Amino acid sequence: MARPDGHRKTEHRRRKCIEYTKRWRERNWEAYLKSHREYMRKNDRRTMESRRHALENPEKHRAQYKLKNALWRRRITRPSVCQLCNRQCKPQAHHHDYSKPLDVMWLCRPCHYAQHGKRTHVWREGDPL
Repeated sequence: MARPDGHRKTEHRRRKCIEYTKRWRERNWEAYLKSHREYMRKNDRRTMESRRHALENPEKHRAQYKLKNALWRRRITRPSVCQLCNRQCKPQAHHHDYSKPLDVMWLCRPCHYAQHGKRTHVWREGDPL
């Protein structure tokens, strides 16, 4: 059973954490700036690459977005096995036609790579990764 003062305790902990973080940042400002700049440099590069890829491949980006949204809204469900090799896994969606965003083939990573020609071998049950 939840305590009536649970919210206040949680808020108190959060406030203490924020205060601690501020004090730590003040004492270690140079180290904080260095790590923050590094983090932003890496993430900004990833963000820019992602945006560039979306602009260069709008149909692909739109199909991936619609599929992600349908999964999130539970209009479709992700199976627990690969459709090619029947391996238990968390399969990835492979679009044959981006104009049909919800018409996908659910493949494990090795089979998905093989579909794109990145690897030639299609893995079967018991094969090493």
